[in-house]
Amino acid sequence: MTAEYQEAWLLERAEACGFRLVGADTAGSRALAVTRRDVRQFERRGSAKPVTIAVAQFDGVLDVIDADALRSALTTGVGPAKAYGCGLLTLAPLH
Repeated sequence: MTAEYQEAWLLERAEACGFRLVGADTAGSRALAVTRRDVRQFERRGSAKPVTIAVAQFDGVLDVIDADALRSALTTGVGPAKAYGCGLLTLAPLH
């Protein structure tokens, strides 16, 4: 799984999660960056088949377009691997 695929995955879900990514800033940085990537594999109790998940950390600047949808994404997470601690969002003020 490439970083480009992971970026596209998040961008496809952004609007439903109540945000859109802001373009490049004055320093010329990209709107979204995958800053950490990893593949994790572990055994699940009661299953002979291991679980494999690709995880990524995204950093960027966003605009809130639907506060209720963003609030839901913040409290419930995004994506299918939430049960394994993935899909969590952290927001911080830009300034």
